[in-house]
Amino acid sequence: MTGAGTATAFHLLPRAVPVLVLLSLLCGCGLPQLGPTFSATVSKASADSGRFTLVEGEAYVRSSNAATGEPGFPAAFLSTGVGNTDLLATGDKLSLLVIENVPEGVFATGGNRIFQLPQLQVQQSGKIHVPYVGQIRAAGRTIEELRQDIATALEPQTPNPQVSLERVPGSGASVSVLGAVGAQGVYPIEVSSQRLTAMLARAGGAAGPLEEILVRLERGTASGEARLSLIARDPRQDIALRPGDRITLVEDDRTITVLGATGGQTRIPVPRHDYRLIDLLGDAGGLDGNMASAKGIFVFRSTDPGGRDSDRVVIRFDLSTPAGIFAARNFRLRHADTVYVSEAPIRNVQKLLGTITGVAAAADSLSNVGTQ
Repeated sequence: MTGAGTATAFHLLPRAVPVLVLLSLLCGCGLPQLGPTFSATVSKASADSGRFTLVEGEAYVRSSNAATGEPGFPAAFLSTGVGNTDLLATGDKLSLLVIENVPEGVFATGGNRIFQLPQLQVQQSGKIHVPYVGQIRAAGRTIEELRQDIATALEPQTPNPQVSLERVPGSGASVSVLGAVGAQGVYPIEVSSQRLTAMLARAGGAAGPLEEILVRLERGTASGEARLSLIARDPRQDIALRPGDRITLVEDDRTITVLGATGGQTRIPVPRHDYRLIDLLGDAGGLDGNMASAKGIFVFRSTDPGGRDSDRVVIRFDLSTPAGIFAARNFRLRHADTVYVSEAPIRNVQKLLGTITGVAAAADSLSNVGTQ
């Protein structure tokens, strides 16, 4: 090497050293990214370590899992038939009317042969107390059975009494309706209001669009919910009511999280029951043309509310093909789904080149400072 060449090499050395040092640091730290890469998500090793099942979108849409409609009330609620409104329950109030056939009888005095007790309540013991009759079991029996027993018990004391027995609306055979309805309150279950929609109509109806209202029903220790539009559309969801049911109408607050290379990373409310993946991507601003990989659209879903590892599924959609776009159009999203759009592989190259350019510029600045 000549003296001039040696001098040039030594002149470039101070500029090269910072570049090499910074590049070594970058290699150790890795490049910044929005989330898991396409290759990491679709690899078997990643699925095993992350304890999830990877499914292709087209196959998932064809499966029975995706074909299942919008979830509604639990099966136990759907299988409950219409109750017998004639059966009495604890807390029911009864109106008793007795007409005697003699001017002076058990109840009749001064020619007034009509006697009425407007408030006979079924006690916690399940019994009612009738004057001159005593305690009679009422809970679990029909009004007609109880009426006949009262008439039979009075027969020895007054000849051929005419007995009328009616139920007064009370807490024993009623439900409470709360939330976004026209008139909150406690309503009796009658023949005309044995099912959910009839009871909601009696309470003034929903105070909002059907698609935006969730109906939550609590029955003892069990509970369930369904969107009001589903109840109106599917007769099976118009469940039969039971005494003590608690019905609450709330505005639907279910959301889907969108992450990655989209127009905006955000949470989007679920506007309707058949909200599709293609709709969500459009509402999120579409794919970022400078960053997104059309082959790597992922939906992270837990098929069980408990979030057990065996029920975690990652569904991949390839929007670079017509079949993938049709699959995204048919794929129905669920509450708590997470949609992730991966970056295109070229983005890593762009980041690396941008980083090297930035490092070289920084080194050049350092070199210029050293020569001043």
